[in-house]
Amino acid sequence: MTNPTIVAQHVTDVATTWWRRRHEPADVRLRFGQLVDIDSAIDAHLDGLYEAGDAAMALANAAYDKAAARRFFDVGADAFVVLSIAFLDDERKAMDDAIASLAGKPGFCEAVHGVLGWFDSAAVASLIAEKIRSPEGDLRRAALVHAHLHPTIADDALLAGSASPGAAEFDAIAHCGRVGLLPGVANFLDTAAPEDPAFFSAARCALLLGEREMSIPSLRSYAASQGAHASEAVKLLCLALAGSQLQEHVARLTHYPHSRALPTQAAGWSGDPAHVPWLLAQLDDSAGARLAGEAIRLITGLDLDASKMVREEPRPGAGSAPAYPLPDRARLTAWWDANGQFYPGGVRYLLGRPVSDSWLVHILSTGEQAHRALAALHRALSHPGEPAFPLRASAAIQLRRLARLRGGDDDRC
Repeated sequence: MTNPTIVAQHVTDVATTWWRRRHEPADVRLRFGQLVDIDSAIDAHLDGLYEAGDAAMALANAAYDKAAARRFFDVGADAFVVLSIAFLDDERKAMDDAIASLAGKPGFCEAVHGVLGWFDSAAVASLIAEKIRSPEGDLRRAALVHAHLHPTIADDALLAGSASPGAAEFDAIAHCGRVGLLPGVANFLDTAAPEDPAFFSAARCALLLGEREMSIPSLRSYAASQGAHASEAVKLLCLALAGSQLQEHVARLTHYPHSRALPTQAAGWSGDPAHVPWLLAQLDDSAGARLAGEAIRLITGLDLDASKMVREEPRPGAGSAPAYPLPDRARLTAWWDANGQFYPGGVRYLLGRPVSDSWLVHILSTGEQAHRALAALHRALSHPGEPAFPLRASAAIQLRRLARLRGGDDDRC
């Protein structure tokens, strides 16, 4: 007979662990191995709830009702538990019923994103393909975000629920690697202005699908317009440009009045060791020293903590991110004077090694979340038409994708 106390604890443990996984401010420094451990614990508790059957669903619903009634800030976590139990059966009716019971209620949007990134069965693929074509706002957007996990979803489905493509559609096209839809993306960019809400997504989409003639100028225009995604546009350009174009792009950022941090970050994203002396000079700026240290690490691979090249000062408090160490300039400068010769120019580095497919897969398999995001972006730029690496999906889904990458299966949509 099912012990309700144990089942209730499983419900609490799933909700608590999943919420922390999504919201911890230090996630940028979380290593993939740690993420695997967290997600394995969630899966173990979900297995316990699956074994408990109807009793688990009753307790999960009760926990959700309590959280929603009291307007708890983490009500999305309780909604995630309810949906997850229904998805464990891997039957469309159970999924549809659970979604219908929570649609429009507190926490639904966050929870549906959670489950669609946690389960990747054929039943979930059919649900996503159906909801993409529906007019339901939150559910359709969540389906678009996670469409790249399912190669069977057709091109026309990505555009079916909207009279004209917007940011959500362009993002889905890019993440799924649908090169066949590139002409429509180019047509949009041909007439749109940087102020258009979908302009950045369309420009990024075109670049990730391999089109550079229009996407590069579009991203430059967007970055100069100081739009909401300007730093992401700068990052894309840092990874896509090379040689003198890259040098000019990074140098131009020092004239951007809206962000003192952006030139420092761009120097690291560029992977160019020629920027290290300038970054060392930024270590005297107390406001930017942490970012400068991280930028040097992105190029050289030097772990400041492990190498004891940090000053004994407190880290930023809770809620401050990224929680990078404060470098010791004297030690770091001495290290560069002794080791800079091992980083010849003309090579793009990421964490101390030239960018290559095998190194990117290694970073995706072992690295910190922020570094994995850069590795995934590098890989997307060098493999247009390949689905985006699912950084926000469950660790189990990511591990399966990594196995395919190591095995040479490109898993095209």
